[in-house]
Amino acid sequence: MKFNKFDIIVNSGSADTFWFYIFSKYSDNIFKKNINKNYVITPYSENNIKFDLINKNFNIEYNGYSIKIIFDEFNENDLDQLDNRFYLSCDYLYDFDERVEDINNYNKIYYSIEEIPFTNEKEKLVYEFIRNADNFSLITSTNLKLNNPKVLYDYKISLVYFYYILGIYHLPFDDINVSKKHILGSYYRKGYRQNRDEFFNKICKLLDIEIYSVDYLKDDSVLFDLKYMDGWYGNHISSYLDYLKSVCNIMVESEETESTNLYYHCTEKTLKAILFSKLNIFFIYYANHNLIKELVNDGYWFLNFEFLDITNITEKSVDDSIEKTIEYLKNLEHEFKDYNLIYAHLVNKFGKKLKNNYEIFMNMKNSTHLTDKILDFVIYKFNKGKNII
Repeated sequence: MKFNKFDIIVNSGSADTFWFYIFSKYSDNIFKKNINKNYVITPYSENNIKFDLINKNFNIEYNGYSIKIIFDEFNENDLDQLDNRFYLSCDYLYDFDERVEDINNYNKIYYSIEEIPFTNEKEKLVYEFIRNADNFSLITSTNLKLNNPKVLYDYKISLVYFYYILGIYHLPFDDINVSKKHILGSYYRKGYRQNRDEFFNKICKLLDIEIYSVDYLKDDSVLFDLKYMDGWYGNHISSYLDYLKSVCNIMVESEETESTNLYYHCTEKTLKAILFSKLNIFFIYYANHNLIKELVNDGYWFLNFEFLDITNITEKSVDDSIEKTIEYLKNLEHEFKDYNLIYAHLVNKFGKKLKNNYEIFMNMKNSTHLTDKILDFVIYKFNKGKNII
């Protein structure tokens, strides 16, 4: 078979593991020599052949295309204008500062996996690139509500990215029996966002909430680590220890309501709510109703979804589902008068729906769903948009 050939150069950074995950699914040469693919990964073993021989650069074949994947650091001075070479560059949309002429000069594909919201000014800049920069391409986990061949959106990009970057695969996903101390718990920083304050103030009037926090015992080095050294990343993989203490928890996404922004994206918050379901940790999930539609369509379930009309998901119906869930928990508290009995009742009634979240995510992650979408998108660009796959 005759192959069309091109290179994809990934600008090395925090998303390297995500891109390795994407491209390695169609590679037979990610190891420096032939090795049994069923070899168990044990990184701390003395004779870990698989760990030692893994390649960072490799070739893949996909739908008649031969593609060389290269992980390397580059800046604008390193770029060339070859038609068969594409540069994957991470630029957060909220910190976008390119010019139209810069974009048109190179085969650069931007990818953006958002956590922090970006400003309206940056949003307008991205729209300008879409209109005026013929060579602009963007792969993003933020739904900009655009139907344009220059933009590939999928919220699941964010889920897989945070799965690796936060090291959540290290978690001991086994059954853990922990006595319940609270009916409802959540992480919440007062004064951070007005609409979030209003949300929690409303909930607190209906039911007691345990706000999880850590006493650092005046250890200023911890504060330094959290602020300047990204120490907060280490908190993510241990947060399930807090969630286990409550019958149910509240998870609030970054863009929780339609009125906050015109766009929406999911972050590590959604991922944790999904994966911690394997430990029978219940969540009330509050997010942009359009994101909730996507999650429902993919089969995900959280406790307030039980009170949500999934045939007509709106901002108001999401708010109503949360109020109904709080009232439901309040009634259970009055009926059982014991947090462990309430929890056992919920597990017996909804346990299968809850644990299905983990299975849905793992099935998606182990599939070629995202790989196919991204490779088709790059090939479309390689063909200058002439051959839509």
